[in-house]
Amino acid sequence: MTQNSPTEYERVQALYEVRTDDDNFDDLVAQTARVAREDYVTSKDDHQAAMELLWNHLDGRGVLMEKYKQNQHVRDDSDLGVFVKVFETVNGLA
Repeated sequence: MTQNSPTEYERVQALYEVRTDDDNFDDLVAQTARVAREDYVTSKDDHQAAMELLWNHLDGRGVLMEKYKQNQHVRDDSDLGVFVKVFETVNGLA
C-alpha cells in the first residue's frame, strides 16, 4: 500500500451508499474471507473495519439473512463458503 492509497475502510466508506446491495455483498464476502484467512492487503484492523461497515449496512437493510438463505448450502472453502460459516457463527446457527 502506498502512502496515497486509500485504506480498505476508506474505499468502502466512500462507495457503500451508492453501490447496489449485490456489489456491497460481494465486497463483504471478500472482506470476510480476508479477515478469516488473515490475508490482509492493508491491516487486520482496516479489513475488520471495512467488513463491519458493510456487515452492519447490509444487516440493517435485511440483506444478510436473505443472502445467507440463498447460499446456506455452500459448504466449501470458497470466499462464499467462509462467509456462510462466519454468518452462522455470529448468529448462533453453527
